[in-house]
Order: sequence, then structure tokens, then C-alpha cells
Amino acid sequence: MTLSKQTQSRITLLFLALVFIIPMFAAMYLYQHNQRIRQNTLNYGYLFEPPLNFAHLPLGVSWPQHKWWLVYANAKTCSTACQQDLYKMRQVWIALNKDQGRVQRVCLNLYEKQATPILARVKQVYPGMLWLAISSQAWLNFWKTEQGLALNLPDINLGSEKAAFFIIDPLGNLVLAYPATATPRGLYKDLTRLLKVSGIG
Repeated sequence: MTLSKQTQSRITLLFLALVFIIPMFAAMYLYQHNQRIRQNTLNYGYLFEPPLNFAHLPLGVSWPQHKWWLVYANAKTCSTACQQDLYKMRQVWIALNKDQGRVQRVCLNLYEKQATPILARVKQVYPGMLWLAISSQAWLNFWKTEQGLALNLPDINLGSEKAAFFIIDPLGNLVLAYPATATPRGLYKDLTRLLKVSGIG
């Protein structure tokens, strides 16, 4: 059965319309879901675009220029889970080999600046790590000020005491965030990619 010329014309117009409409809707979807799409295709962590300025945190130290920061933010005491996460971070740093000098490991404790016997013992196990502390309220205020709470990242309760990893560039910009369950492989791959393409640090 042959189609009439009118039917053939309609099919041709419909085909041409789909050719133009489908890419348009695909582009709109990618734009609206840009952060999650990029997280799934390029990065293992959640990419901050634009990045948040971590240097605004009241840490009481000068921001170390020419160094990337691999940060582990943990709750009030360094429990077994915390110690396992610090070990994971050290393994990532060791795997960097010649790039180790470009990365500073940081443990950010979310409590009023008070020492604990457990933390004192853990510090001896991880020499070379920078140990910083900030109150839970100051941590929450930072995310409110930087409007980071609106990001609603899965598995990362920003502004809370829930443990998480962060990669910070040498200018103090928060680039990537990870839940504490992130794998060393993912952290390593993202960090090495950043070090490779970066002209700073």
C-alpha cells in the first residue's frame, strides 16, 4: 500500500520537527540537571559550580597558598568510623606519589576547640596532617552564608555534623564534595585529574 503525497508530507514534517525538538529538550534537561549529570559522567564527587569559598571559614589559620586541600570533616569525636576515613584519606595521598607535596591533608573537627584522649592518640598515627577545629554553629553558618544548604546533595547533609570529604583548590575554593562512604579510588581519580589540569598548586 502506497502512502498519499499528503501523508508522506506530514510524515516528513513530523520527522523534521522531531529532529529539532528532541535536541532542544535534551539540552534543557542537561542544563537543569547539570550538577548531577556531571557527577555521574565526569566526577566521582559532587562538583560545585560556581565553587564555594572555603577560605571564609573562621579556622584561625592563614590559607596555605600553592596547596590543594583534601579535607575530612568529622563529628565531635574520632570514632572507629572516623579513624577508618582518615586511613582512607592517607592511602589516597600516598598513591599520589610525586604529587604528594601539592596536597595538604586536613582533618576538620566540628566541635568547640577541646582535645579528647582519642583524638590525641589519632594525631600521633597521622603525622603531616593539619588538624583544625570549628564549632558546629560556625560550620552551619558558613553553609547558610554561602547558600550551600540549597544544594541538597544526596548522602551529604551540608552544614550538619555528618562526616564528609572535600577537595579545596589552592585559592580556597570548594571544588568537590563526597559522602564519607566515598571510595578511595573515586577520591584519587578526581584529585589526580584536578592536579593534572590545574595551573595552580
